[in-house]
Amino acid sequence: MLELGEVYASQGRLAEAEALLREALSSSRRAVGEEHPTALAALSDLGVTLHFQGKLAEAEKHYLDALSVRRKVLGAEHQETLETGNNLAAVLYAQGRLAEAEPYLREALEGRRRALGAHHPETLDSLINLCPMLMALEKLEDAEAFCAEAVEVGRRIRPDHPKTIVSVNNLGKLRALQGRDAEAEPYYKEAVAAMRRTLGEEHPDTFVAIGNLGDLYTKQGRLREAEALLTPAVGSARRVLPPGHVVTALTLLHYGRFLTATARFEEAERMLLEAHGVLQQGVGASHRHTLRAVDSLAALYEVWGKTQQAARWRAKR
Repeated sequence: MLELGEVYASQGRLAEAEALLREALSSSRRAVGEEHPTALAALSDLGVTLHFQGKLAEAEKHYLDALSVRRKVLGAEHQETLETGNNLAAVLYAQGRLAEAEPYLREALEGRRRALGAHHPETLDSLINLCPMLMALEKLEDAEAFCAEAVEVGRRIRPDHPKTIVSVNNLGKLRALQGRDAEAEPYYKEAVAAMRRTLGEEHPDTFVAIGNLGDLYTKQGRLREAEALLTPAVGSARRVLPPGHVVTALTLLHYGRFLTATARFEEAERMLLEAHGVLQQGVGASHRHTLRAVDSLAALYEVWGKTQQAARWRAKR
């Protein structure tokens, strides 16, 4: 059952995988106990399957259980223990619980540095995961070192890997957050070109990178360049991604900010309200993406002259 559940999960048949993995976990615990490798594998795989389905609270419980047992049986430095901590951090991050996720990511990074070395792909994965976490926590000085190292190591050991391209995009985002827009642009452009080449025009990561570059152009007043990127991205995201997808909402958010800058207020309002609704439903009212949509709506109503509506949205902060 465990092996078949893993096969179904790899094929994206997540509901079927979940049922099999629940049964495998229950039967292996009865037969060999919860500390046996088979039971631990079922527990971890079930957590991953729940995570991929967006069942975050239940995934968190399974990751916590697996982490506790693996620390006891394998030790805190074992690679399976570190991987479980990394998974737990990811599910906390998805819930907007960044401060809780950070220690698990730091522990995974340091453990992998010691056991695998600074240039191992799994160490690089930890660097790439930690960088946006620190940016979201506004720890930009800490993020500087990790983001730059991720790009340097990624370009050296796997230059065309999707995660390396994500790290380039992350470094561009850090530069933008630091107000260093001229330095952000080449990283964003590199990320967009590489994602189009390796992942295709209609991959979610490509939409994210296009949105970042388009938003930078909007901020710089380069509105024709922003429109050329964002208008087709919105149409493609709506067409290829399922309804309510967070990446579609982020693309709408960038486009709404562009429309605000071009004084197309009614259209901007529709885009930003839709983005806010999807983000609030998908990642929660307190998530940084949702709060950015709140700020963007408040800014829209301010420049539109609708001060009461602007005040109502600012009060949601």
